[in-house]
Amino acid sequence: GGTLNADDTLEICKVKTISLTGQAGLRELMDKGFAFIDNYGLCTAELPCQGICGDANDDQAVNVSDAVWIINYVFIGGGQPLPVLACGDANGDGAVNVSDAVWVINYVFIGGAAPGDCSPGSWDGNGGDCCAFE
Repeated sequence: GGTLNADDTLEICKVKTISLTGQAGLRELMDKGFAFIDNYGLCTAELPCQGICGDANDDQAVNVSDAVWIINYVFIGGGQPLPVLACGDANGDGAVNVSDAVWVINYVFIGGAAPGDCSPGSWDGNGGDCCAFE
């Protein structure tokens, strides 16, 4: 929202990819596109964070339903964490896997460490970064 005035600058960064090998191939192509943009300084604007780290189902809370969401995603092809994939990376290792579900379960049930910051800045090729858990 807002207006542009004379002498204002509008910078738009966009990567368009088409994969013939499916979702994994598409992610790889997007990562390469964003790496190219970063390497040559073509766009310096960072994507705003979205969602909350550990809140994989985007219900504004980190609870056992997030662990279930991650397990469904990893093992039976359920929907990816929302609103961006990075929100499922509760342990901040740069991947969404069963260890993130275990992290959430430990946090919820036995007072384990809270989800971290979901590897800020490393998820641009996968739809953006997730906001740190607070």
